[in-house]
Amino acid sequence: MAWAMAGGIAALIVVVGALAGLRRAAGRGPGRRGNGVMGAVAAGTTGLILLSGLGAWMAMAQAPRASGPPPPPGRFAVREGEAPFPGEGEDPAFVAQAWTPGAPGARDSRRDPQDRPGVCDVLPSGTAQGSDGLTRVIVYFPGNGGQRTDGASVAKYLAAQGFLVLAMDDVDRDAPVAGRTRPPSLDFDYASWPATLRTQRAADDKARREARRASRLLDRLGDCPTARARLDLNHVGFWGFSFGGAAASEAAIRDRRAAALANEDGSVFGAPARGVSPTPYLLLAEDEPLDPAALRSPDPARRNYALTVAADHHLWRDLTRRPDHYGFIIRGARHEAFSDLIFHRSFLGPWISPLPERIRAEREAYLLAFFDRYLLGRTSGLLDAPAPPFPQTLALKTDRSWIAQADSVPVSDEERRLFGPD
Repeated sequence: MAWAMAGGIAALIVVVGALAGLRRAAGRGPGRRGNGVMGAVAAGTTGLILLSGLGAWMAMAQAPRASGPPPPPGRFAVREGEAPFPGEGEDPAFVAQAWTPGAPGARDSRRDPQDRPGVCDVLPSGTAQGSDGLTRVIVYFPGNGGQRTDGASVAKYLAAQGFLVLAMDDVDRDAPVAGRTRPPSLDFDYASWPATLRTQRAADDKARREARRASRLLDRLGDCPTARARLDLNHVGFWGFSFGGAAASEAAIRDRRAAALANEDGSVFGAPARGVSPTPYLLLAEDEPLDPAALRSPDPARRNYALTVAADHHLWRDLTRRPDHYGFIIRGARHEAFSDLIFHRSFLGPWISPLPERIRAEREAYLLAFFDRYLLGRTSGLLDAPAPPFPQTLALKTDRSWIAQADSVPVSDEERRLFGPD
């Protein structure tokens, strides 16, 4: 597809240039018409040169580069499906997306008659990747306003390695309970200090609602006798993108079943923003540098946003100093590259560059290494490598330049007020 688009762009340049040259030629006298024809030829030649250059660039972009170890091939067939979860009291009904591992063509006829239809339909067919015969569960949280399929490609990859991956839409997409109004959508407003405080409180509240719903999902799944027999529901992985990273962090603190937390490029709120992280932690993030000048900007929106970026860097620095806590920044990645949003047609990058695919492969490698270690006890060495095997990536535990940058900006009084203890 990238080659087709590249060829189409170059061909369009050739045609437009030639037509423009011929039009100029047609509008000039006999003595100057030859110059127009020559212009058309020149435009066509330029287009061909551009096509050749673009082709060479594409070839270099797709050429093999130093990278991490190739991910293992999927060992399990993956079944995708949905499971409805009914409302309970003030908690609305929702639908969970499931990527379920199983043996190719396996038929699951060994079900407990007490399994609830719908909720229990996401269970694996009995094939497990754990030495104890149990399948591990990972719960995915999309970004603010996002959908449960926003991380589908990596979720499917993890399921192919044997994990049961469950995902829900953003909590504000759930239909409200009868007689109750839908909460206002979360709007990140940094235009003033009061607006920044309101944003923080609203985000704290939403992260708690997301965490409560994730716990409901695990509770109802645990009501299925077959789930209790096939799943390890006492050691669960939480994984989120963007605001979903904040929701996953909140869930990992509130739910005793949490055994691993992966945050993909998400700021955190609530207790996690104050450095509370009782579970092993993985951060994958874009390279958004600290901007000391922005912290002194007379524009309150720019200054307050820069304050949240500084708070993120300080939190990441402190977290990644702890055992079992890891952070990696992927240079060149934009925020959407940590989900399938980057492959939407509104983004040109995936069509003309292999970088998003390369970032996805790197995400798969780190997420698999992390969940393998902390849900299954299998170690690959990737997380503790002295230097990341991916050339565009830096490890926050060991990269001295990044640590020095985080240390160069002191924690301000505003940051303490915004993220300090309640």
